[in-house]
Amino acid sequence: MNEQPQIKQSIFDNINVRGNLTTGDIYQYNDAEPLYLQSLDITKRQLGNDHLDVATSLNNLAEFYRNQGRYNDAEPLYLQSLDILKHQLGNDHPHVATSLNNLALLYDSQGKYLKAENLAQQALVIYQQKLGNEHPNTQNAALKVKLLYIMKLLSCNKDTLFGILQALAEQANLPDLNTETMLALLEQIENNPQLLSSLREYL
Repeated sequence: MNEQPQIKQSIFDNINVRGNLTTGDIYQYNDAEPLYLQSLDITKRQLGNDHLDVATSLNNLAEFYRNQGRYNDAEPLYLQSLDILKHQLGNDHPHVATSLNNLALLYDSQGKYLKAENLAQQALVIYQQKLGNEHPNTQNAALKVKLLYIMKLLSCNKDTLFGILQALAEQANLPDLNTETMLALLEQIENNPQLLSSLREYL
């Protein structure tokens, strides 16, 4: 088969195009932060430190910091929110899985892919047990785990991997990248030693 070089070139062209894209405009958050902090303070004073609404406020503030790239500020808030949810709902509640996923996103943003993969895997197990394999949350969690695993195999970041997936989809005339398509392409990368080797060689 002589298709590999053609696939490879398509992938690399796609990666280069994505590499030239900007990440978007930088927004000012000075006015928003005091509102998040005030909301958290009020919720704590009215409901107590371990109320589920406090967990939500902590998570919202953590998301705010993560979107700013303030990862060190976000991490303890995610962890506090997760601890409250576990204490109030139990370790295997779907809301706990969502909180684990949020923390995984933080570590993913920091390039801590092993930590992110471990948390995403924990979330996936909870979703599978509580919601079933066909639930959208379960399928999205399965995709996250597979993405992180392939990123680890290729030692690449998410943007690079999405570029690879987009190129493979175009090469195979597949529809837009949805969860099902991406899972199939990730399986193809994982189970095709020649393709995996070629990607590693380029990256």
